[in-house]
Amino acid sequence: MTLSIIDHDRAVRHYAMRMLADGYEVKARVEGWFDEPDIIKGYRPDIVARKGDVFLIVEIEKGEIDWPKIKALESFASGRPEFQLRLITPEEISREITDLNVRNSA
Repeated sequence: MTLSIIDHDRAVRHYAMRMLADGYEVKARVEGWFDEPDIIKGYRPDIVARKGDVFLIVEIEKGEIDWPKIKALESFASGRPEFQLRLITPEEISREITDLNVRNSA
């Protein structure tokens, strides 16, 4: 399953806002809403959030095209205990949208 650019950008905004509400300091690739995250190993992640001494790198997968970026982010996070990487797949986004629609119609 692949994710369109529009759905990808909506997902980035959704997860960035959720993390902000959870008390994280957030940098995200959402133009006009947040400062952009710094480049990591040649790639700019979708979201980098910080709470205390812990950093969470969030990448919304669009599809197979993302594998080099994901490998670079995994490599970066694996050697740094203060960094965690969370990959969000198109399937997860689809399930979450379905759950939200069910809750909103109840």
